[in-house]
Amino acid sequence: MKGRRAGLHGTQAGNEAAADLLGKAVELDPSFAAGQYALGVAHLALGNRWKAAAQFRASTQLDPTFAEPYRALGDLFLAAPRRLFDQAVEAYQKALELRPFYADAHVGLGDARAAKGEVDAAIASYQKALLYNPGNPKVHMSLGKIYYGEKGLYYESVNSYQKAIDLDPQFLDARMGLGEVYEDKGLYQEAIREYRKVVELDPHHAGGLYNLALVYEKVDPKEAIAHWERYIQVAAPLPSEKDWVDVARQHLKKIKTQVEGNR
Repeated sequence: MKGRRAGLHGTQAGNEAAADLLGKAVELDPSFAAGQYALGVAHLALGNRWKAAAQFRASTQLDPTFAEPYRALGDLFLAAPRRLFDQAVEAYQKALELRPFYADAHVGLGDARAAKGEVDAAIASYQKALLYNPGNPKVHMSLGKIYYGEKGLYYESVNSYQKAIDLDPQFLDARMGLGEVYEDKGLYQEAIREYRKVVELDPHHAGGLYNLALVYEKVDPKEAIAHWERYIQVAAPLPSEKDWVDVARQHLKKIKTQVEGNR
């Protein structure tokens, strides 16, 4: 499908071209459920969440047996600022009624359950997702996060994060999560190893640079200074990092004072 090919480029121009072509296809055939869904995906890639939701809903009305738009609606509800977790659960469950082996919907349902604080139900959803797709690194990462953050299960968490990384060595979120578990347990060299790998793979990864500087404060203050300076250089232009940059500057000032006082 031509509109889909345009969207595969992943650029703003490619997504705009996909939305334009798919919009024309839907105008020619308003009953084209797959086209409505694909148009929603294109709108979502452009950041038009409301338009995407409208297209996903239109797709479900045209073909109530089409599972993908229900899963997509679940993702939208889950990410909504208004915390629409109940609606997300309902959408994912509908997708799973239509396709019980839909691994991504099981993952979404697990994420929604976790957001609602339903830890055991979330774990059950993640484990079911692995039955259908054991090679999905995101599921292993989600299990790693919930095992440690909600259950305090260190070994289970590390094993899950490591499985995610084994499946996708460039999965930065999994490496960050594993590093944070190590750091929390006082295993600073292991944490540094993971954060360093994140920064090697993405030299402008603000979270990796921040965490690396923070953990170096505990083992090598001079090295921490260099990493705080690097983080500030990378993150200062980013609006989303403004508050963290302010904190980093305070850390940098304190560490410099300590190092100079120890001379």
